[in-house]
Amino acid sequence: MINTLAHIYRRPDISRDQFRAHYETRHTQLAKRTLPMFSHYVRNHMIENTAPDLAPDVISEFVFDEDYKLAETMAILGDERGREILDDELTFMDKPRNELFTITRTPRLPTTAPHKYVLLLRGNIAALPMWRAAWQNCDADFSHALLCSDANTDSALHWLFGWSRSLEPIDQLQRQLLNRELPIVWSARVSEHVGYPD
Repeated sequence: MINTLAHIYRRPDISRDQFRAHYETRHTQLAKRTLPMFSHYVRNHMIENTAPDLAPDVISEFVFDEDYKLAETMAILGDERGREILDDELTFMDKPRNELFTITRTPRLPTTAPHKYVLLLRGNIAALPMWRAAWQNCDADFSHALLCSDANTDSALHWLFGWSRSLEPIDQLQRQLLNRELPIVWSARVSEHVGYPD
């Protein structure tokens, strides 16, 4: 199984609402028609974040349950079969800014909490229990976190996903967590879109 995560940025001449609408209608349908089915496909669209010039407009999660599906996807995107998808990306994405990460993933436990947050952290994965405990202490309604990690060094990036029943301003949450010495690059509240829209 191969887990990947992408930071995707919108073109500066379109709004975040236009970007989200295009991604959730035209672009996902092109992918559905053209590429092998992902075993996990989630788009986390930014609602608010603490670093508007740095945070992406969407964090997309792609999981391939078989290695050959990733190889097939890359082959399609490398020839004429993928031309329509790549051309479409140019109409709404700022492609030079996009980043793709290979990640590891901890299982997500079921939750019915309505608000999803993402913290981008920089540090050693060994601190994960401390990070989760710090968030739990700040937010009594916090239900679960999902850690995605691309490495295990002091400079590695990690994405801590959390779900909460309370709607807390993102800058206030970040201040509380920074006070507990979490190494936050930015924090965001996101809107989760799972799978392909109908």
